[in-house]
Amino acid sequence: MLLPSKIKNSLLIIIYSLGFISCNSLPNHDEESIERSFNRIVTSARSGDWGQFVDLMTEETKNNVTVGMFILPEFLGLAGSRTMLNSFKTEDKSAKEKTKHLLDLAKKIHLIREKHGISEKSLTNLKSLETKEDFSKFASMVKNKDVFITEVFSTLISVGEGKAIVDSFLEVELLNIKINGDNATATARMSNGKEKQIKFKKVNGSWFFHLSPF
Repeated sequence: MLLPSKIKNSLLIIIYSLGFISCNSLPNHDEESIERSFNRIVTSARSGDWGQFVDLMTEETKNNVTVGMFILPEFLGLAGSRTMLNSFKTEDKSAKEKTKHLLDLAKKIHLIREKHGISEKSLTNLKSLETKEDFSKFASMVKNKDVFITEVFSTLISVGEGKAIVDSFLEVELLNIKINGDNATATARMSNGKEKQIKFKKVNGSWFFHLSPF
């Protein structure tokens, strides 16, 4: 399935959101507040408090994560099919079980999507999304984005492969925080040594995690 770059970036947003969420800060000492908040939200994610996890995203991030989650079933289904094909080449016996987990996960998220009124037909305009206003309008098909995102995250960690993804991104260290007015950037270094620049935004005096393909 060919996807425009902004939709692919929204899928990446979902993955990075599993480990890189900020929360409310104190009015002073912004750098220290961002770091403390970051550590608290990672702890919340580890304990499965996805309600608080989602509360601490900017509204734009919620829109982007929601749109990315719309196509997770197809993404996971494709990953499952590729895993099965690779198993034929490598004779990897564990691949069959992994494929089952991925397809099971895709089915569960598909049901969540339907529960929130998102049909496959309603996704036909995904390729036309270009601006953050487009993403906002598309995400508004879900009446309660917070509940939708929380349910998908909870489902992701209920299946073996999903939990492994979450765990890998929660082992992360925050470095090089740089603040510019109401915006901030930092480097997130994962346990495997890979690094990713992440963003934060201050809204009404509080810092929130902010990821956007724009």
